[in-house]
Amino acid sequence: MHMQHRAPILLALTALLMAVMIGGAGTMAAQPPAPDDAGGTTPSVVPTPPDLPPEAQAALADFIRDAAQGNALVQGMPAPISDQVIPRSQVFLPLVAHSTLSPSPTPVPPADISVTIRPDPSIRVARSSQLSYEIRVRNYGEGSAGSVVVDLPITSSQIDLINFAATPGDFVSADEPERVEVTFGGFAPDERRDATLLFSVSDALLDDAVIDVRASFRWDGPQGGAGQSNRAPVLVGGFNNDARYVFLAITPTNGPPGTRFEAFTDRFIPDEPLTAWLNTPDGIEPIERTLHADAFGRIRIDLDSVGRAPTTYELVIYGQRSKLVAVSEFTVD
Repeated sequence: MHMQHRAPILLALTALLMAVMIGGAGTMAAQPPAPDDAGGTTPSVVPTPPDLPPEAQAALADFIRDAAQGNALVQGMPAPISDQVIPRSQVFLPLVAHSTLSPSPTPVPPADISVTIRPDPSIRVARSSQLSYEIRVRNYGEGSAGSVVVDLPITSSQIDLINFAATPGDFVSADEPERVEVTFGGFAPDERRDATLLFSVSDALLDDAVIDVRASFRWDGPQGGAGQSNRAPVLVGGFNNDARYVFLAITPTNGPPGTRFEAFTDRFIPDEPLTAWLNTPDGIEPIERTLHADAFGRIRIDLDSVGRAPTTYELVIYGQRSKLVAVSEFTVD
């Protein structure tokens, strides 16, 4: 038997040896020497339990013989005081002796991109004339944005791109029959840049045909995102008609005191915060309520005329991101 195979068995049987050395009262006791063939004596093999394997019995016999010949391992053992096992406290070593926690990375603030489109003319455009769209891009976030891609859905049978103006580095990245794509470079916090697309208007369009554009956009960065612009429809006709303000309808347009008026527009940026007020003969009257456009850029406001003096009032709604202004009047008779 090789030593590498015997070692685990020998270590496991050390307790048996201790019992032999002290004449223990366990199942193994020392036997008197037996005469050998030459008339001398040799140590007897310690009796072992019947279920001990033969190789374990042989290893035990060799170990006892080595001990009798002055084995250093046995001789170096202190004399036992008693056969009571003294419990020892357990010591557990850490899995990593010197672990260092890496500092948590500083959170990167996100960009918050907003896109507004402004047609010119904004109400009606003549056939065979030109229609421009100003694209205003602004980062309202505290973090920077990578490239911003703005996609304008168009119908080539209505309008056709003929020119483009923008800051160097911003460019038209796609000009297709059903879409025009503009790519802007990176945006620092609170940075704003504009671009202008110029289109020719088809001479085959009918009166009151609608050129309806709402841009979609996306931006890159540590926390990129996407969104939509305001809706910017333009009617087709025989002449151009432009206005500083966006569409706002109030119904009814007039009524006696106590009439409930309803204001509606769908020309703001989706979910945009809004501010509204009334221009009255006595000055500005703020509308004290939290206002937001819905997911489609729409807003409805109910106006109660109870107690109001008979006169004409002007409702103003201001988009805090788009900077668009909607204005319309109603009259209390």
